[in-house]
Amino acid sequence: MCEYVTKKYLSTVFPDVQLSDYDRQLITRYFKCSCFGLTIDWIKAGMKDEYIEDMHRILQQSKGVADLIIKNCIESQQ
Repeated sequence: MCEYVTKKYLSTVFPDVQLSDYDRQLITRYFKCSCFGLTIDWIKAGMKDEYIEDMHRILQQSKGVADLIIKNCIESQQ
């Protein structure tokens, strides 16, 4: 599920970005593992509603990270 969500996100938000297969796989793995880790932590915490607020806050604080990673990949290919 986390891999599907990650791939869908990247293809929707960055549809025209040309990345090497290697970079695309690395980026997918990074975000998949982040998503999986947050989900597992939430489950271990008893799936409490207040944890969802924490997850929203983490996502707010991570705004722009995907853009930066994509930008760095493109720049390193040139």
